[in-house]
Amino acid sequence: IPDWDEITVNASIRRHPVHRKKMTVTDQGRRSETRFAKISTGLNSAFVAAWPRTGRTHQIRVHLLYSGFPIIGDRVYAPGYHKRFTNIAVQKKLADFDGVCLHAYRLKIAHPRTKERMVFTSDIPADFKNIMQMLSFPDADDYFRETMDLS
Repeated sequence: IPDWDEITVNASIRRHPVHRKKMTVTDQGRRSETRFAKISTGLNSAFVAAWPRTGRTHQIRVHLLYSGFPIIGDRVYAPGYHKRFTNIAVQKKLADFDGVCLHAYRLKIAHPRTKERMVFTSDIPADFKNIMQMLSFPDADDYFRETMDLS
């Protein structure tokens, strides 16, 4: 569980020299910056919000891994992560989870032609919510809708 409430990760990213489908932090990479905020903690885990300031491939995943906090369900960057949980039922459910616990709740972009600001929102999928509930997190959709300013 992160010991920080908020952190900004400035770490350059590039394609991994051996595992070509993965990205890695390196001094020879492209500048990358992500701000993270710990929203709440659950069973041996944390619910974290991310604001990428740049748009690199796998940026959030790589920056969290680099910070020592891989994303649950990320079989590319954190295979076997479910084994960190001592509860066998939790291990089994996480091992069977077919996804990554990473979700873009709100996305703000400028329209490519008109430059009009566009905002898209998407509730967290049910299977992701089930994982969060199992790990004793509050309802994330309620949290985003009611309290979080993602500007």
